Formats: sequence, structure tokens, C-alpha cells
Amino acid sequence: MVKDDFCMVCGRKLRTDEIAMHKKIISRESESFMCLSCLSKHFNVPEEKLREKIAYFKKIGCTLFFM
Repeated sequence: MVKDDFCMVCGRKLRTDEIAMHKKIISRESESFMCLSCLSKHFNVPEEKLREKIAYFKKIGCTLFFM
């Protein structure tokens, strides 16, 4: 993790994949981030679907997920 970042909604400490996913689907310019649980609620999609997308983005080499 680059620095200690916390979810802007629930306050939970974030993992690097959560920050990368937020940047991928919200904005690369974001400075505040949501955890997967809060992103899931925000977009009304199952959290597992977001985990599948993270695996997919890693597989195709998206550089956001290798920071």
C-alpha cells in the first residue's frame, strides 16, 4: 500500500486492489476511495462480481492493479 487510506464511506482500511478498483471504475484522479463493500452498494452489484473484475483486470495486465 502506498499510504494508509481508508474508505470514505465506512472508514475501513483499504487494500491496494480496492484503491485500484475505485480508480478504474470511478476516476483515476480520485484522492478518496471506497472499499469493495461500499463500491458494491454504490453500484448495486454483488461484491463477488467486483472481485471477479479485479482478477480479470490483473489477468489482462491493467497497471492500476500493480501499484
